[in-house]
Amino acid sequence: PEAIRSLREKGKKLVFVTNNSTKTRQQYAAKMASMGIEAQENEIYGTAYSTAYFVSKMVRGKVYCIGGKAMESEFKARGVDSFGYGPDLVPGEGTATDLSTLPLELDVKAVCVGYDPHINLVKLTKALNYLRHEDCAFIGTNIDMALPNPTGRIVPGTGTLVNFVAYAAQREPTYIGKPYQPIMDCMKEECAQRGHTIDPARTCMIGDNASTDIAFGNRQGVKSLLVFTGRTSREELAKLKPGQENCPSHCAASIAVLGSQ
Repeated sequence: PEAIRSLREKGKKLVFVTNNSTKTRQQYAAKMASMGIEAQENEIYGTAYSTAYFVSKMVRGKVYCIGGKAMESEFKARGVDSFGYGPDLVPGEGTATDLSTLPLELDVKAVCVGYDPHINLVKLTKALNYLRHEDCAFIGTNIDMALPNPTGRIVPGTGTLVNFVAYAAQREPTYIGKPYQPIMDCMKEECAQRGHTIDPARTCMIGDNASTDIAFGNRQGVKSLLVFTGRTSREELAKLKPGQENCPSHCAASIAVLGSQ
């Protein structure tokens, strides 16, 4: 919190970017407030919001969403006609015959995949049949393959779920979150509406994941600061070579260092 306050006192403009699709902007603002971090909703870019933003501009028609309540809420707020949320139980014994007779919606123009703990063969079957049509867009919120957790065990992340659908459908998705362009386009457009610009020469991307946060910063041509508070360790950093997409321009133990500058 002190580092964030220090940056604001110096007149720095901040945006908070996360690949997590399980919370709305409002929920993130509340979570950050509970941690003592001041953040306005319009400074927060999660993939639930950014995907809804992208889809509302690019898709005309129904959207089948493999995702959670946050995506449902953000899609609804953007006026997107989406469906598919929550459990979808396997019929009968889950045989090929059972799955082949699942009811399907008409005029589905996109399949969006975010984090969904209820993903199963029913949802996969529906997604595949919608994606058979070339005019049905395939969108994934992010590429993160595993979720951080305190046990050290591997927990599949959204990227794993997107690949589950991608392999079966033999389709390449458009990714929204870091390190891809759509989430940046969302930020740039909304910042411009507020009279701000994102100047690469005066911008630094800070994050703890070299493959998403740092690669995102490098793709955007901005400075990058890797902090050792999460995904990427010092040992992993040591294996990276200068010039690699996920190699940071700077590193630190945490963002607390910014409060002392």
